[in-house]
Amino acid sequence: MCEIVQKQIGPWSVSAATHLLTLSAGEIRQLESLASTWRKVFIAGGNYLETNHSAPSLVIRVDYTLQEGIVCPYEVEERPAGFGVLEALAPEPYGEIKSAFTSLGVGILVSKKREALGSDDFYQSGIPVWREGEESKASLLYARVHRDEEAFFGLLGQSVSTIDREGCKAYGSVMNLWSPVPEYSLRDSLWWAKLFEKSFALKYKQGSRFDGVLIWTTEKKRGSVTKTKIHEAIERGEGAYIQPYHPHEEGYDFLPEGYGLFRRVYLVFDPKTQIYKTVGGVYMAVPDVRGHGTKSAITGALLL
Repeated sequence: MCEIVQKQIGPWSVSAATHLLTLSAGEIRQLESLASTWRKVFIAGGNYLETNHSAPSLVIRVDYTLQEGIVCPYEVEERPAGFGVLEALAPEPYGEIKSAFTSLGVGILVSKKREALGSDDFYQSGIPVWREGEESKASLLYARVHRDEEAFFGLLGQSVSTIDREGCKAYGSVMNLWSPVPEYSLRDSLWWAKLFEKSFALKYKQGSRFDGVLIWTTEKKRGSVTKTKIHEAIERGEGAYIQPYHPHEEGYDFLPEGYGLFRRVYLVFDPKTQIYKTVGGVYMAVPDVRGHGTKSAITGALLL
């Protein structure tokens, strides 16, 4: 029987499910194929890993839902957070990430702005972490900074992931995960009418952790936005891409009524084999349409 227990991770209390889910072989193949394609189209801007190994990031995370055995991606997070939570709930995948950091001599640099908004960067073990203004603890870095913090742009050559290009969404249109909002959309009433025939997600040009994502559903599901919100975002020029709506997975009897889950799986780049390897991650169950954790979220381990 599944229990929901409270895990304390730094200042946060996480509702953790004891129920374990595992990744199928077909799921892993799809994730690694997706990562292989993503690697060819995502432009990190010339960081250390991209320059030396043609890979945009040492660690990536695919957030997705599984529908009839098919991986339906929400995002490929090229500079994912959540290592502290991952270690607490799924230590095996975290161990693979820690090993990748250690082998290349990578540490985590956290800016004051990032720290002020909340982060679990200080609550994982075995990876050096230092704050803005402190002496560097590693030769290479994983920059936990905001993309508009120009003071860190000069560190790109030491970085194993993005800095200013964090959360760029252009890759998705190349991979047919979503399509650009056409320039003529504001003056085309037929385009607007067709848009609202099906549920969808409107994505901004750049953003991470569900920042800049608006979901509209025909059923007006909990957490979805109004047509007015969609209109306003596009009129402001912020809404850049339309993605088909992928509902959360339902029917799990270990979850409370009304909850659906999505998956967050990490992949680690191996410079020797030149491939992204799936290491596992977590599932997250929520009572609404959002693809990010909330206070009501329940999290559990998702292993190989």
